Amino acid sequence: MPIAQHVQALEQRRQKLQERIHAEEIRPAPDPEILHQLKTENLNLKDKIARLVREQTPSETAAGE
Repeated sequence: MPIAQHVQALEQRRQKLQERIHAEEIRPAPDPEILHQLKTENLNLKDKIARLVREQTPSETAAGE
C-alpha cells in the first residue's frame, strides 16, 4: 500500500477513534479505563501518522547539502 493511502487509512481510523472517545466522555458515567485505552491508541496513531508524513517529506537539511 502506498504511503499516502496508508496515512489516509490511519487518519480515518483515528477519526473513528476520536468519535468513540467523545461518545465515552459524554456518557453519564464514563469508564476511565476505557478512556485511557482509547486515548493511548489515539496518540499512538497520531505519532504513527506524523512519522509516516515526516518520512515521506524530503528533509530540508538534505536538500540544502
